Amino acid sequence: MYDSTNDHGSVFVARRKDRGDGMGREHLDHSNPSIAMDESLIGERGHAMNRKEAERLIQQVEELPTLPAVITRILEVLEDESSSARDLERVVSCDQSITARVLRIANSAYYGFSGEITTIHRAIVILGFQTVRGLALGSSIFETFCGGERDSCFDRTAFWLHSIACSRCAMALGKQVRGIDPEEAFLGGLVHDIGMVVMDHVMHEKYRPILEQAVTQGEPLNQLERRTWGFDHADVGGWLAEHWKFPPSLLEAIRFHHRVSRSVEAPPALVAVIHLADFCAHEAGMSVTGNRNGGDLQDEALRLARVDEGKLTALADRIRDEREQIEAFFAAMSV
Repeated sequence: MYDSTNDHGSVFVARRKDRGDGMGREHLDHSNPSIAMDESLIGERGHAMNRKEAERLIQQVEELPTLPAVITRILEVLEDESSSARDLERVVSCDQSITARVLRIANSAYYGFSGEITTIHRAIVILGFQTVRGLALGSSIFETFCGGERDSCFDRTAFWLHSIACSRCAMALGKQVRGIDPEEAFLGGLVHDIGMVVMDHVMHEKYRPILEQAVTQGEPLNQLERRTWGFDHADVGGWLAEHWKFPPSLLEAIRFHHRVSRSVEAPPALVAVIHLADFCAHEAGMSVTGNRNGGDLQDEALRLARVDEGKLTALADRIRDEREQIEAFFAAMSV
C-alpha cells in the first residue's frame, strides 16, 4: 500500500487488487449470447435476470447506429499495413465536420499549436498518424452520443474530461512501456469508458439509481454495475466495439481495462496501460461520478507495464495541473 500526501494536499492511496472479476474470455455470439457471470457478484436479481438483462442490452447495442462511413474507412486505413498518411488525409478530409473538429482540437491549448495547424496533412505530420485517427474517432463518437443530458446523474462533461485525462495519462505511460504505441494508448484512453454512455443511452432509468449510488456512496461504478447485473460498462463498451468493428487491440483495451488479466487478443501491456491511466485520472480528481474511487489498482497491471506507484503518483499530480489544457481539448471537441 502506498500513501503519499502531495503538494496539493491530496492523498494518493493505491487500492491494490490482483484478480480479474467477472466475465470470461469467450467471444460473444450476439445471436445467442453466452455470458459467463461471476457468481460472487450476482445481486439479488439472480442469474437468470442478469442473463436476460445482458441479452436485451446486447440487442439494443446492435440496434445503435453504425459508425459513419468515414470512420469505418479510417479504421480500414489504419488496419491496412500498406496505407500511408496521404490515405488517411484523403479519407478524413472527405468529412467537413470531422475535419473541422480535428483541426480545432489540434490548435487548442491541449497541444499548444495555436493557429499553426491548418490542414489535416499538417495535423498528421505534427501530431502523428494514430493521434489524428484517435481525434477523428473520438469526435465521431462524441457527435453520436452528444445529445443533451437527461438529468444531472450522468454528467457528460465530466465523462469526457475523464476520458481526455485518461488518454493523456495513457499516452504518457505508453512512452515508458516497451512495445506500446503511445498513440494507440491515447486512443484507448479516449474511448475506454464508452460503455457508460451506451448504458445511459439504452437503459437510462435502470442506470440512474446506480449512478446516484456511485455519486453518494463513493463506491466504484463498475463494481455496482457488476453486482447489480453481472456485467459492467467495460463489457458493454466491448459489445459496442464489436458492433462497430474496432481493431481487436482497441476492443480488448475497452473490454478488459477493469480486468487486465482477462485479455487474450491485445498486447497485455496495452490493457495494463489503460487500466493504470484510468486509475491516475481518478486520482487526479477527474472522474465521471465525482469521486476518486475508480476501483482497485491491479498488481498485474503494474507488473505488465513495469511501472511503480511512485510514477503513478507523479503522473496523477501532473494531470491535475494540466486540467486547463484538458478542458481546452473538450471545448474544441464540443463546439
